[in-house]
Amino acid sequence: MKPKKRTAIVPCYNEALSITATIKRLKESDSNLKIIVVDNCSTDNTAAIAKKLGVLVIKEPRKGKGFAFRAGIKHLDNDCQTVLMIDGDDTYLVNKDILKQSFKLVEEDGFDMVIGARNKVEFVQNTRSKHFRPGHKLGNSFFSILYTRLFGLQISDALSGFRVMSRGFIKSFLAGASEFELETELNAHAYLLDCSIIEI
Repeated sequence: MKPKKRTAIVPCYNEALSITATIKRLKESDSNLKIIVVDNCSTDNTAAIAKKLGVLVIKEPRKGKGFAFRAGIKHLDNDCQTVLMIDGDDTYLVNKDILKQSFKLVEEDGFDMVIGARNKVEFVQNTRSKHFRPGHKLGNSFFSILYTRLFGLQISDALSGFRVMSRGFIKSFLAGASEFELETELNAHAYLLDCSIIEI
């Protein structure tokens, strides 16, 4: 039985300190995973580091995560069935069990999108402290409550950058090329199309 074709799109802006750990975690979690790093106007050596690790690196000159994500979508193989979007800053817990669970929810259980909720704990990596900034935490809480009350979407981390999506969901998503928060657009798209989503 051939392994399912899956792709990870990793939008990056100045992630030289964390991109190595992010890529290594992805490779260790799923050796068959195609990894696309999208360098989004970085001024450091994010792209060079990623290339040395043997992943596909493309550049998106228009600044914005939405533009970067759409650039990654253009490089999906025709037989790619499932797409993981994850930030390159190594703030998401990624391991074999989590990816296996996420892919199963999409590929076997029929969910259109899986959202990985971050624990509000401090991540320490490469001597940098990674955590929710006060403003980001407030905004995230606001959007999470908004989606729950207005749309009935049970999301505790509305701005999570960890998303596993079906190919059908990706093909139907025509937004992203804007200044809006990409995660907000993905949530709105899921609501408007009455897609099945789940948070883990």
